[in-house]
Order: sequence, then structure tokens, then C-alpha cells
Amino acid sequence: MLRRTPGFTAVVITVLALGIGANSAIFSIINAVLLRPLPYGDPDRLFRFEEVSPKAEASGIPPADMRVFRERVHTFEQVALSHWQNLTLSGPEGSENQFGGKVMVRNCW
Repeated sequence: MLRRTPGFTAVVITVLALGIGANSAIFSIINAVLLRPLPYGDPDRLFRFEEVSPKAEASGIPPADMRVFRERVHTFEQVALSHWQNLTLSGPEGSENQFGGKVMVRNCW
């Protein structure tokens, strides 16, 4: 039947190829983002905490608060501190506002 109707055959093959390609692409993305384990030793020991403003906007922990936290908590092996803020980048073509931050990693407290 497929030999008798070459137009229909081309449409069927195209639809199958697009479906298989889309399925492969989606699986690759899901595998990379959700299924593959984190590239860290003991990923179940990772912990993240952040400060939330009254407007329910999450942000990093300010360095002053991190110092207080460091004085009171002594159970972490390694800490990465991030502080996000609005930045102004200047260059020869002018300046523009960007959202970015600083990250500091400490091996011990």
C-alpha cells in the first residue's frame, strides 16, 4: 500500500523521523538536567540555603550575614558564598545594567 501512494509514504516517514528526533532531543535534555547525578562527590550531602525578602524574592546571603552564620555553625566542610545584585557594566560603547553576582568558595570555616 505504501508503494502505491508515494506522497502518503513520504508524509508518514517525515512524521516518524520528526517524532523520533524530537523524542531523542527531549530525552537528552531531561537526562542531562534531571537524571544524571551531580558531578560532585556525595551529592546527597549538598545543602543550599538562601535569604528571602518580604516580597518573596530569593537572593544570596549577604557577606555580613555569612560571617555571623560562620561564627555559629561549625558542621560544614566547605562553603560557597554567592551574593547576587544588579550591576552596571561600562565599556567603550556605553554602559548597561546586568544582573550578576560574586561567588566565593572556602575550603574550611
